[in-house]
Amino acid sequence: MEYVSGESLQKLDLNTHTDIIPRIAKIVAHLGQIQDSQKPGPLGGGQPEGYLWGDDGARATFTSVADMEAWLNKRLSLRNKSINLSSYPLVLCHMDLCRRNMVLEENNTICLLDWGFAGLYPRFFEIASLSCLNPYEEPYEKPLLEAIATLLGLTGDEKHYMDLLQIARAANLRYTLYVYQHTIKCSHLIKYLTVSIAKLAGMVMVYQMTFILCLLHPHYQVNSPARHNCPEAIFEKEVVRRNYTV
Repeated sequence: MEYVSGESLQKLDLNTHTDIIPRIAKIVAHLGQIQDSQKPGPLGGGQPEGYLWGDDGARATFTSVADMEAWLNKRLSLRNKSINLSSYPLVLCHMDLCRRNMVLEENNTICLLDWGFAGLYPRFFEIASLSCLNPYEEPYEKPLLEAIATLLGLTGDEKHYMDLLQIARAANLRYTLYVYQHTIKCSHLIKYLTVSIAKLAGMVMVYQMTFILCLLHPHYQVNSPARHNCPEAIFEKEVVRRNYTV
């Protein structure tokens, strides 16, 4: 892997470097002109990963645009909505255009890093992913979205489909969250049982230690139960002292 020297865009003041956002928009436009096969997904094959697909990715491999469309529509059906991607060509999308993944080299070239989520998707997938990447960086996200929309001339349908992608993502996150909640509930049960057993074991240990203390006490009678023949004040005193020590 080649080392890229330069300064991360995350460290740059966008109010000073006002040319950065228009240049990133042009990069997105350039990537949108690189078309390939009709098989959507990561460049090296496999399951789509990244913020647009949720925490666990798509958890499916798409062999065609119809496959990806069916995956989206399954989640959109929860809101009685659907999407049709048949008329949109697949183009190269980086899918992780946050500022920390871009470096401004010494020759003033912007270099894109971390192509792990990159793949072939309709061009508006790249733009829809920006809201997932930078929800707390409005000085970067909002101007970039506006610049890209203007430069690419996004259609009304594309903007509508970007909203649908967010709905599908939310549905996929909710399903994933349900699995996590089930796991968390099981872990809480195991933790509760473990603590309960530990407390029970501790009570048995305290009683055993108290019994020994009573055996050593001069008022203890060998032919009588320890708890009943050990003076009450001494019994409580020793138990409290032992609990505090432990």
